[in-house]
Amino acid sequence: MTREGFPKYVCEFCGTFALSFFVCFHIANGDGGGGPMPGMTPFCVGMLVCALAYALAPLSGGHINPALTLVLHLEDSLALCKSDALAYIGSQFLGGLIGASLAGACATVEKKSCSLPVFKNQGHFLFFHALVAEFVGTTLMLFVGMQVSSYRPNHYFALAIGFMACVCISSTAPISNGGLNPAVVLGANAAAHIFCTAQAQVSLTGTLAYCITDACGGLAALGLTRVVNSSSSLPAEGEQPQSSTDVVRAKRSTLIPARYHLSQGCVEMNDRRRGSEQCI
Repeated sequence: MTREGFPKYVCEFCGTFALSFFVCFHIANGDGGGGPMPGMTPFCVGMLVCALAYALAPLSGGHINPALTLVLHLEDSLALCKSDALAYIGSQFLGGLIGASLAGACATVEKKSCSLPVFKNQGHFLFFHALVAEFVGTTLMLFVGMQVSSYRPNHYFALAIGFMACVCISSTAPISNGGLNPAVVLGANAAAHIFCTAQAQVSLTGTLAYCITDACGGLAALGLTRVVNSSSSLPAEGEQPQSSTDVVRAKRSTLIPARYHLSQGCVEMNDRRRGSEQCI
């Protein structure tokens, strides 16, 4: 943790706080609380993730997911050192806990019928099925995020991330309630212990299983991005082949084009803006 990085930690806290608060609040008062728009949570979360990605990517990278921060640290510990990665993850978990708790306190439903997103097996699905859904959903969501913002950057990366979040959450919700984020999972389950009855609570073992599964999904997403982009490291016709060290260095610099910045597109836009201001 560094003094220069404090604004970035605040960004990660605010982003995860907003995500956890609106997810829990919308389900407690909408999907689960008999609100006017049941079933709209995945769409609302997708739009929120898109907005947060655009707002926070130029500042902190817009991770808002401990699984993504862990993956980026393991990929390049020089660009995101251990102390900063831990500060990121701590800020994200703190934001998730406070956001979900505030949503539970503001819920209009009664305590005995509070329907915060309690992540547990539902209906005829087993807990193993829920873990598989979490793993697959997290893998695909983070794969698309890293692919469009780092390996193949473009200015519309946040739209793709938001759409993919909407698809993954809506698809996994009937099985696992669509956690896909350890900070949101921990915050929601902690809020359930405070504001819900015993029947709606989830054990610590189940919460840890979800968080570990989401982290494993992030690692799988990193491996998948390396596989599908491996051909980009091959030398063109007439060029000298690169050494393995050069290839690894090139991949790392592409994945994290600037310190803490997940989006190369945002960095390029900021560089152009600064250049135009200097010309004026």
